[in-house]
Amino acid sequence: MQGESTEVMSARAKAEALLRAGRLSEARRVAREGLSEDGPDAGQHAGLYVVLGRAHAAEDADDHDDRAEAVFREGLDSFPDDLDLLSEYAQFCLQSDGFEHPGRPRRAVELVARLQELAPGSAQAVRAAQASGGRGVSGPKPASRARVQRQDARLALRAGEPAAQVYERAAERPGDDRLAVLAETLTALERPRRGLMRTLVRAPFGSALVLAAVQAAVFLSVPAFRLPWWVSCGALLTAVPHRVLSGVLRGARKRADVRELPADAPVLTDAVAPSVSYTRREKALTALVLVVSLSAAAGSVMWQYAQYLEYPRYTASAPSHFRGMNEVVDAPILDSLAAVLGQNMGRSGIEPFAHAYVDDPDTEVPGAAIVLFGMYGDMHEMSSKDVDSFRSAMRQGLGDNADFEEWDADPGAYGGWMRCMTVDLAYTNGESKGICTWGDKGSYGTVMSVGSSFDKDDRKGVEDLTRSLRQTVLDPA
Repeated sequence: MQGESTEVMSARAKAEALLRAGRLSEARRVAREGLSEDGPDAGQHAGLYVVLGRAHAAEDADDHDDRAEAVFREGLDSFPDDLDLLSEYAQFCLQSDGFEHPGRPRRAVELVARLQELAPGSAQAVRAAQASGGRGVSGPKPASRARVQRQDARLALRAGEPAAQVYERAAERPGDDRLAVLAETLTALERPRRGLMRTLVRAPFGSALVLAAVQAAVFLSVPAFRLPWWVSCGALLTAVPHRVLSGVLRGARKRADVRELPADAPVLTDAVAPSVSYTRREKALTALVLVVSLSAAAGSVMWQYAQYLEYPRYTASAPSHFRGMNEVVDAPILDSLAAVLGQNMGRSGIEPFAHAYVDDPDTEVPGAAIVLFGMYGDMHEMSSKDVDSFRSAMRQGLGDNADFEEWDADPGAYGGWMRCMTVDLAYTNGESKGICTWGDKGSYGTVMSVGSSFDKDDRKGVEDLTRSLRQTVLDPA
């Protein structure tokens, strides 16, 4: 029996050492293994519940807080009068957020009363009573530890108080949890390359406003400079410093929680954190930060959507002559081609056009030197992929007995996208065609050239012909 009790004592000592070293998961594992042993005496077994609950609470995460409470309650089911369990559970409930867990402050009052009933004047009863500050269920809810930590660190940084000096004060007042958290916080913030974190703590609202302005600049730069939409995600980087700072502060609280504390060290009354309220200036700055961030995000989205709906307006008018060639008029095949284009679009506000130019006006349209067809209107959904699909459809329409050379071309002053190709048709005795297709958010068109108007080895000439005819037929409204 003595050997079993010694094993549990060793497990508790080992778990507490791991807890103080910040190795929380290992501390929990050792405590659970100790609890699984049969036959330990009640006091040591209850102590393992204390260590296990503290190791969960030190994680400072909602799921671990729930597990810590479950551990404390399980321990009290077996050892309802254990003073350490009652005291630790009471302090855990007092440190919890009363808004998210309204039942914990009420349980804390009951636990403090139970300690006073069982052992009035004991270290555990005094510690719990002083930690509660005499607050009842209907009393004011204290500020969260994180809020008090930031406030204390801000005041210390503004006063220029070094961490070493705070550590000396904390050593003189081992029961002062608030001072211990401050000492760990200042030590963490004094490390190299943490100047930005110190600024965020020293001037939290001003720095938040600066970061909100940077965030707004990123949001608005996307539509202003017509950058890709995903550049807006860069605004999320402004939250990185705050996330890193939260992790550093959380680590400081953990180290304060697992510090070695004398059994008879009382919790000092002046160490209890009061309710911390925000000043009018702080509230105004917080509101301004939210307004700047939300307005910039909403404005960026609306601006980008307006740009998405925008499209260049054109009017179409074909000249009677182009590069010494004459326009073909009264050609039924051109009228039919324009009608087919209009039907395929199936949208109002889209106007088709089709024109042809030849050296000899008496030439039939199929033998024309240049043929132009396309549409103009609201095509704000047009993209480079659509131009590629038009070119693919053209290639398929020419059949398998054709030899293609394709390339991307400069669309010219009107912008958009342009794709070109040369085609050798086996059934035309080696006659070649030049075909260029352009597209923008306000127009689409294809230019086909054959005969003397086309030189298959002159790619630049094919492109220039298309750009010139496009700018001749389409006039910006």
